[in-house]
Amino acid sequence: MKHRARLLIVIAFAGVACMSTAAAAETSRQVGAVRFGTTATTTDVVTTSPANSGSLNGTGVSSISGAPGGPSSTLTGSGSLAGPSPDPDPSNDSGYIWKDLGQDGNYECSNGVAVNVSTTYPLGSSTAVSPAVWQLYDPTGKAVGSPQYVCPATGGDGGSATPTAPPLPPSPAEAVAETPLPRPTFDWNPNGLGLTGLASWFWVGNISGPVTAVSSVRGYTVVTTAHPVAYHWYFGDGSSAEANSPGSALDPSVTHIYQAKGVYTLELIVAWQGEYTFSGDGVPLQTVQLGTVDGPTATTPYAVQEIRSVLVTPTS
Repeated sequence: MKHRARLLIVIAFAGVACMSTAAAAETSRQVGAVRFGTTATTTDVVTTSPANSGSLNGTGVSSISGAPGGPSSTLTGSGSLAGPSPDPDPSNDSGYIWKDLGQDGNYECSNGVAVNVSTTYPLGSSTAVSPAVWQLYDPTGKAVGSPQYVCPATGGDGGSATPTAPPLPPSPAEAVAETPLPRPTFDWNPNGLGLTGLASWFWVGNISGPVTAVSSVRGYTVVTTAHPVAYHWYFGDGSSAEANSPGSALDPSVTHIYQAKGVYTLELIVAWQGEYTFSGDGVPLQTVQLGTVDGPTATTPYAVQEIRSVLVTPTS
């Protein structure tokens, strides 16, 4: 009597051969348990690693596309997982500058305060120290607000120090440093473990809207508002992708197909854009663009198993 061979789909772990019928049946049951529509977080990663666990640099796919009906992602090339941030660091220069306009004889310093004496003494007749006059200019060269009169500080010996400029306005880098941009969290499908040859769906679990922060820098009140504009994904196998949406369980940010089993290191960097305002110290409200800045980098291990077919011939 002839028996037809049965074709079973099994999951092959590194260094493990599924040879027995019972093992194959159990493995077949595991395959049947893999289904879409469930949500996995970084805490769901299985900690029992295959024999060749670690960050791998395998062969990456040649193209990456979104799921049918979902967003597309752009392959940005291959290379090492870690590398320079996708966007430059925020500027340390706001573009605003204080200019020394000299002294104004209509004012004199009294106990460190500039006093208008133009109606008290004829111009130039006062022997008191005159304050230095400073004017703030914006990046276009336009004067901002009214000039500031700065008197020299009086030392313990009665001498006077040279008047110093008012404090510089905050830079984009300082505004970003005072803004708690969130570190992204990961979600993916299949739940818990990826499978070779099958698209893994990835999306961001905790970032969906703008972030606003209020701080104080050198006496200026700073209000920063930023919103996410790009999501830079690195898959740990030399491939990377960029998306413009955080995605969801039904509409992922990116998809990726792994070609080899192993434990890969996922990396995600979210790019932000926005602006900040500053005011205070005699300066009216000003608005400065942040440009594109990167938030904190998030990483997590992602285990991938291999699917292969095994032809089993019944013994009876």
